[in-house]
Amino acid sequence: MVQTTISYVKVLYELGMELSVIQEAERILNDVPQIQGVLGNPTISREAKDRAISRIFPKEIQNFIKVVNVHGKTALLQEIFQGYEEYRKKCQEIMTARLIYVTKPTQKQMDEMKQFLCNHFGKKQVLLELIEDPSLLGGFILQADDHEYDWSLRARYQRLGEKLMRR
Repeated sequence: MVQTTISYVKVLYELGMELSVIQEAERILNDVPQIQGVLGNPTISREAKDRAISRIFPKEIQNFIKVVNVHGKTALLQEIFQGYEEYRKKCQEIMTARLIYVTKPTQKQMDEMKQFLCNHFGKKQVLLELIEDPSLLGGFILQADDHEYDWSLRARYQRLGEKLMRR
């Protein structure tokens, strides 16, 4: 991420906007790619772009996007919105982990996994991405940052096979 993008990400975070507003603006950009073309078109006046921004985006984020437009950086909007989510998680000490399972764990089990990760990584909150994978045969794999905790039956069978081969 370039320094300009990082600066806009920090400003957006400090504005204290609701996450849902930022996600809505990002969704609009993703769903209607022509908007990026209009905002980036140098032949369209700034005033016309401002009117388009006022009609298209949520009221709470319009001024931010207009400032980005004034500085000619609308091509960075997608990257700014993506960087915002990363920066927000960092500032609020939130991490994302992936839980791959055969049988979905109970809420209590997921809470215990989240607590384990919070303690291990020193975070305040963990968001779990849940992925079902029957090929594990049983158990689960928990992935967080560069760590992987593999408690699947598939991995246990593989380790058992390796031990038997060494004998």
